[in-house]
Amino acid sequence: MFRRLGVFIVAPIVLVTALAAGISAFLNYGKFARTLAEVESARFALVAKGVKAGIEANLNLGLSLPGLAVAPQIIERERALVADTLAVVVYGADGAVLFASGQPVGRDHVPAEWRQTSDWSAATAGWRAVGMPLLNPFGAVAGGVAVLYPGDARDAALADMARSLTAASGLAAAATALLSLVILGLLLRRLRGAVADLARELEGGEVRDEAAQAVKATAARAHGTIAQAAAIAPGAGA
Repeated sequence: MFRRLGVFIVAPIVLVTALAAGISAFLNYGKFARTLAEVESARFALVAKGVKAGIEANLNLGLSLPGLAVAPQIIERERALVADTLAVVVYGADGAVLFASGQPVGRDHVPAEWRQTSDWSAATAGWRAVGMPLLNPFGAVAGGVAVLYPGDARDAALADMARSLTAASGLAAAATALLSLVILGLLLRRLRGAVADLARELEGGEVRDEAAQAVKATAARAHGTIAQAAAIAPGAGA
């Protein structure tokens, strides 16, 4: 009975603990993924900002973007700041690739989603990109700059985080189950002792009741004997 009671008590505790640990792991994983993406994007966005500042400084001097001779030097200088940078691409307003450094882009025009009027980010299999528009002195979009970086590093970090959270959740559930069993064992031991004491008291009470009844019966028999003797005594005297 006590073993069955222990299962009924421990099972819900372990289930609730495992559910809470799973929810916590899921929320922490999502928070970690968002933070990692923001940090990674900000890191490579610094490269894009450096290229943007250098090229726009020359555009403000009245130079045209396609004929900007210092653009390759600006790109190489900023790309060297972050070793993981795969490529830096500068393109015109029509999306045509004007300058590139690093791994070949493999196309003459950038994707349409890169031609934005504000900062953007994109991702495909194997790499990710951040970029921003290049503005001429009149505030019009003259083109843009894109920085490509590997995506497998983030994927590996997320996989490691998922494994760590899964292990931590399992450990928390196991520790909770073990602690619950220890506490429940102590409580059941006390409960068994209390039940045994109660049983002994009840058994002792029954013995005392039987003894009292025996004493009463003996006293009654003695009283009857005395009464009979008293009744016989007067006749003997006569």
